[in-house]
Formats: sequence, C-alpha cells, structure tokens
Amino acid sequence: LTFMSILQEKIEILLRGVEEVIPKKDFISLIEKKQKLTIKAGFDPTSPDLHLGHTVLINKLKQFQDLGHKVVFLIGDFTGSIGDPSGVSETRPVLSGKDLKRNAKTSAGMAEVIKYGLLGDEAFLTWIEDHLDALMSKHSDAISTAIEQSCQMKAEIVARDEREGGVRALLNLGHTFGHAIEAHLGYGGWLHGEAVGAGMVLAARVSGAMGMLVESEVQRVVSICERAKLPTEPPKGMTPDDFFRHMAVDKKNVDGRLRLVLMRALGAAYLEENAPMALLDDVLTACCH
Repeated sequence: LTFMSILQEKIEILLRGVEEVIPKKDFISLIEKKQKLTIKAGFDPTSPDLHLGHTVLINKLKQFQDLGHKVVFLIGDFTGSIGDPSGVSETRPVLSGKDLKRNAKTSAGMAEVIKYGLLGDEAFLTWIEDHLDALMSKHSDAISTAIEQSCQMKAEIVARDEREGGVRALLNLGHTFGHAIEAHLGYGGWLHGEAVGAGMVLAARVSGAMGMLVESEVQRVVSICERAKLPTEPPKGMTPDDFFRHMAVDKKNVDGRLRLVLMRALGAAYLEENAPMALLDDVLTACCH
C-alpha cells in the first residue's frame, strides 16, 4: 500500500455520514448570516469512557443548539469503529465473535450511560433497563439513542457549570470510589468504566444506608450493573482503609472533608458536602472481602 492510498482510505472513513465539508471562514460566514445549519458529530460507542475528551465538543454543540441549529449525532458509520451484530444493516459489516471479543469494552462504556440515568433522569434509567440487551449487543438504534441522550445531559450540565464549581460535580457519580479502586489496582488493573460501575453500586449502598434509597432501589442499581457485566463489589483484598487512603486526596474534597456524589432518589444525584465517615466505614466493611 502506498502512503496516498492509505491516506485516501482514512479520509473515506472520516467522511462517512458527512454531506459537505466547508472551510472555517465559510462556516463562520454562515453563522454570522444566521443561516440555520445541520451540524453532525461522530462518537465512538465502543469507547470505555463516554465523557473523556468530549467535553469541549459537547459544550460547543449545545451552544449551536441554543442558536437554533440542528445537531445530529453520527454513531458507528461516521467513526468506522463498529459493525452490526444483527447482520441486517446494509451499511455496516456483520460483527463476528472475534469482533465482539475485541470490543469487550462495551461494558465499561455502558457504565457512563447508566451513570446519566442514575444522576439525573430516572425515565432514561428505565429506558436503559428495557433496552440493555440491545445495548450490550451493540444494536445501532439503541446505541445511538443512549449516546445522544447521554451527550445531551452532559451538555446541559456543562453549560450550567463551565468552570466546575457546582452541578458539574454530579458527573463524578461513582468516580470517587472508582478512582480509589483504580489507584489501588494500578493502571490497567480494571478498566475505568468497571471501577465506576462498582463505585456507583457503593454510592447506592451509602445512599441506602443514609435512608435516601430503599433496598429495592439499591438492588435495582446492582441489577443493572450486573446485567451490563460490570463489577458490583470492590476488588478482592481491597480494604476500607485502602479506600479512605485514596479518597482522602480526591479533587472534590474541601478543607479535608470528603465529598461524595450520592442519590436522594434514582435519577436525583447531589453532592454530599460532609460524608458521614462512620456510616461510610460500615458500608465499606460490609462490601470489602
């Protein structure tokens, strides 16, 4: 293969789903003339973490929406990253068993989708539960809906708190515990989404112990994470002291106080400014083995 043929192949992948490519100056001119545009953005649903690297793009897309432009999320065909497990698509190749194994990061990516249902939209959480089998098998329609809803929710939160001073902290649901797990295991021990999955379950258990979630709601969180093939317990051998040591340096802490994103209800997360340490120790002791 020549350099030019490889380059041409990459360009063809990048242009999938794109109707027109225009120079930056022409784009700015259209915006200034207040001409309504359709703006397409590609996302990779096999990414282990939906939000890493997407914040700036999502924020810009929200600004375009606010100006009256239409935003369309392109899934799969734009990125060239996935195939069609059902074998019925005319534009996507059939996914083989080898393909599915190679894309095993689906579970880790699903943790971020579940997070959005838990933190701010119980109806979306119900939709995820109803469509989880399709999501896990990478059905294109289900994946597209999940990613679009997740991106819309993140855009709204980021637009309300661009400098991370308040509501944006809710995006860290499950992450304080998850980061502690990652720090304990070392890089690559668990995928980021796997650690967040276990972290969301721990957040649900703490919320339950504080009387905000009933046991059936806690088990609902456990169940959806299990169905998404995410860990629901800390790594074997990790102790409450290990958690506290790593969580003590969490970026959300203020004046030595541990702050946690918990849930007043499913779909209603909040930032607990002063986590009850004795209760937290009890929950971790019960969960660590």
